[in-house]
Amino acid sequence: MKVLRIAVLSLFLLSSIAYLGYWRYISINTDLIGPEIRCDTEEVQVSVKATEEELLQGITAFDDKDKDVTGTLLIESISDFISPGKRIITYAAFDSSNNVSRLERKLIYTDYTSPQFTILQPLRFALGSADGVEGYLQVLDCLDGDITDKIKFDQLSYNYYGSGGVYSIEFRATNSAGDTAYLSTDVEFY
Repeated sequence: MKVLRIAVLSLFLLSSIAYLGYWRYISINTDLIGPEIRCDTEEVQVSVKATEEELLQGITAFDDKDKDVTGTLLIESISDFISPGKRIITYAAFDSSNNVSRLERKLIYTDYTSPQFTILQPLRFALGSADGVEGYLQVLDCLDGDITDKIKFDQLSYNYYGSGGVYSIEFRATNSAGDTAYLSTDVEFY
């Protein structure tokens, strides 16, 4: 019985030493640190038509184990506008151990303009007609193109349904970057 206890205790000690040795080996040889992303400027100034290659210009990524991992760089996200024509762009890079690092910098558009309303024909509607603003207004945006389908409106004067007259209405349209254009104008119901 005493020999069995010594054998079990020895097996337990050997197993514990092997486990601790394996854990130590894994902790030493496992890469837990992501690559370092470097950029030559704090902001990037580009046209609204800039390509992904232009947005990645001046960015590099280096990892202690894998060395140059610039080829893994990608644009993770681009924020809504933080001020007119300015956004935050987030870059990500990863290494062979699947560690990910991120870097943010300002994205400044050199040629950005807010969405622009165009009135295509007089805003005159017959009472009770089901006509919408489609065909009467158009909104063009330098980022998204035609965003006429995003037009919303608020009635600025009292309820015009059922009575003719000229009433103030505010139209608005928002592009994918969160910039909203407004058009306050009069609409005639006859």
